[in-house]
Amino acid sequence: MRRISYAPTKAGFTPMIDLSFIILAGFLGVMKFATLEGVVDAGLPKDRGVTRCGEEVEAIQFLLFVADPGELRNAFPGDREYVGRRIRIECGQNRFYYAPDAVADRKDPIPALRTYLEESGQMHPKIPISIDPRKGVIHHDVMILLDVVHQMKYEKISFMGARGD
Repeated sequence: MRRISYAPTKAGFTPMIDLSFIILAGFLGVMKFATLEGVVDAGLPKDRGVTRCGEEVEAIQFLLFVADPGELRNAFPGDREYVGRRIRIECGQNRFYYAPDAVADRKDPIPALRTYLEESGQMHPKIPISIDPRKGVIHHDVMILLDVVHQMKYEKISFMGARGD
């Protein structure tokens, strides 16, 4: 029987390094970079914004409150709805009311608010909008206001919320 002896060889690191760089380049090629905008809390003021030219613009802040909670009813099995609910929107010194379950015109659910924004000259799409729902305000209440703001072509809409209010 013949005995086979193997000579000690050194491992070549060049092919391993080449392969590592090819895999790294492949991952970088298919990776989607996520921006940190809106993720990092910068503590910036919410009551004003800046236009492209650098001029400072006052933001429009909407505070939403429950003016009348209404009555919670079971509409369908497993589905509940509020009946007789009224929401108050405060925008500066102005107050607007609407009933989410009794909106007459779905294309213009809060006509007094639309009229106010048109007459006050605040119809520029670059003006930032801040929606701040308070305690007791539910998703459906906010969505009606968001629809109005979106229909009026505002581009910068942010949501706020104070805990415990």
